[in-house]
Amino acid sequence: MKKLKNLSAVTLTELILVVIIVGILVGFGIPKYQKAIKQAKEKNAIVNLRLIKTAQNIYRAEVKNYYPHPAGGLADADMINTNLKLGLIEDDVTYTCASGSLTSFTCTAGDTSAGWRYEITQSLDAPACSAGVCSY
Repeated sequence: MKKLKNLSAVTLTELILVVIIVGILVGFGIPKYQKAIKQAKEKNAIVNLRLIKTAQNIYRAEVKNYYPHPAGGLADADMINTNLKLGLIEDDVTYTCASGSLTSFTCTAGDTSAGWRYEITQSLDAPACSAGVCSY
């Protein structure tokens, strides 16, 4: 008769204990992950608003007014991308721009489901010129 070797195996109790520990770790990790995703979206929206501001200044240098023209109403992300030559990706964030005059604009980025909204506004007064020197 053959002698059986001493085999070791995982018991059901040990397996249940490992599953419980992994579940606890996941329970703590998911809220932190969701918070990190929300913060990343907010930071991305702020960076995109700064890009819009820079693109608005370039647009104004070329066209002599900000986008959209005051009669143009509210511009959404697709219109902003087309006219300011940007590549904004909305990804649950809504971007809009409005212009109250040829020398000012307000753009916003927000996620209503997450409850946050950021706004950037720029306004330029007419340049003051005296003796051929203009200050902007």
